[in-house]
Amino acid sequence: MTRPGRRGRHAIPPALRRRRIRVLYARARLTVTRYWRRAGEPVWRPDAWI
Repeated sequence: MTRPGRRGRHAIPPALRRRRIRVLYARARLTVTRYWRRAGEPVWRPDAWI
């Protein structure tokens, strides 16, 4: 019995993977912006580190 690779049920379509990465980026940017606001610093470019 040959074991199927990652093409089975757990295979992630590339489009979905790309969208997930973008969602993660957006969430990280939001978190950084919130952190800057709480620190009282001017929010110049919260996405400069990305």
